[in-house]
Amino acid sequence: MKMPRDRVDVEKANERKESSFIDLDDITNDAIKLRELLTKETELLRKMKVKEVGEMHEEKLRLIRRLEINKQLLTKDPSILDGKTDESIKRFRDASDGMDQIVMDNFHEVLKAKEVNQRVIEVVFNKVVYNQTESLGYGRQGTRGVAISGKEVASPSIAINKSI
Repeated sequence: MKMPRDRVDVEKANERKESSFIDLDDITNDAIKLRELLTKETELLRKMKVKEVGEMHEEKLRLIRRLEINKQLLTKDPSILDGKTDESIKRFRDASDGMDQIVMDNFHEVLKAKEVNQRVIEVVFNKVVYNQTESLGYGRQGTRGVAISGKEVASPSIAINKSI
């Protein structure tokens, strides 16, 4: 039994095995699913339906991981496409075209949603702090936010993660 000489030989052998299992139709279907998912996510973000976006997150990550792995394999060994039909290659390219624009649209909507969420968190946090200091009254030196015991209250009674 012939053993590989070093780690590089083992990696090359593994790449050959992986590349023989690549199905271009599966990659194309994953790309189409990801495009549809990102388009749907972008529309939901525009409507500020963040909860529904969260439900799709795991599927999106799974598709991205699979496409990244296949992209790396195709980049390392373009001969994988040898023997594939022109129709399947065209379908793959059609599915890939425009993906950059969809990703950028999605990215911008995610940023907008994060900004809105951040602002809501700040408003809630500030309101809690204000209400807490309002209810405590004035201290001996006329400062607000002093408890009856005379000790100043430094933080509100709730914890909010102020950064998203």
